[in-house]
Amino acid sequence: MKILYILIAVFVLIILTLHFWLSPGYLLDKINEGQHQVSVRAAGAEGGFLTEYGFRNVKLERAGRTVLEIDNIKANISLFKLLIGSLKVGIDSEVVKGYLELTLGGNLWGEFNIKNLPFDTELFNIPQEVSFKGFIEGKLKIDEESALFEFKLNNLIWRNFEIENNKLPLDLFDRAKGGIEIVKNEINIKSIGFEGEKGYARLVGSIKSGKSDLFIEIFSKNFTEPYLIPFYEFRQSQGYYKIPVNIKL
Repeated sequence: MKILYILIAVFVLIILTLHFWLSPGYLLDKINEGQHQVSVRAAGAEGGFLTEYGFRNVKLERAGRTVLEIDNIKANISLFKLLIGSLKVGIDSEVVKGYLELTLGGNLWGEFNIKNLPFDTELFNIPQEVSFKGFIEGKLKIDEESALFEFKLNNLIWRNFEIENNKLPLDLFDRAKGGIEIVKNEINIKSIGFEGEKGYARLVGSIKSGKSDLFIEIFSKNFTEPYLIPFYEFRQSQGYYKIPVNIKL
């Protein structure tokens, strides 16, 4: 019985240590130290390992510019998963809900539902030739060494839109939807369709080891649009153009 009491005392000591050690500020510091793509800031934070983490006015910044802002985020760590050797973090906010789990073997699992989340291409390593912001909704599923993201983009506002050094009108498309699958070092764009009053475009192909094999197909409602003139050599039929796109990531 004495050994049992000792084990219980050690267990309580470990849990209390984790509670005070894994503070909200410590978690934010580790997130920023573990990657250098964005800087994560919060106006306020509270809670701990035994209860629940709360972060207010969370901002993701890149090059000194805020590219994503979420009012409130709640996060919790599963004690049961931790005891069996996995780290599972649950995320809950008005725009993002889901979980992320890292197993003892180093495998990563997760699933997130996204609704009306502000989106900006500057958050990712996307060439400046295609630059816009809007609102995104969809589902992200992470399965060991792969990730699948199916999404819709609404209320697009374009800053720049170029294909092969030719500028396209910024009011062509105001929404988009599609799916992207990432497997190891390969990105498969199943289809990303851009829609607007003037026509439709679709990006398909893949990016492997930094080299792209992509095409954008443009279906214009007005065959005499001036922006189509530079792409005449890629004309497949009246109003339909298939243009190779070279993206370096």
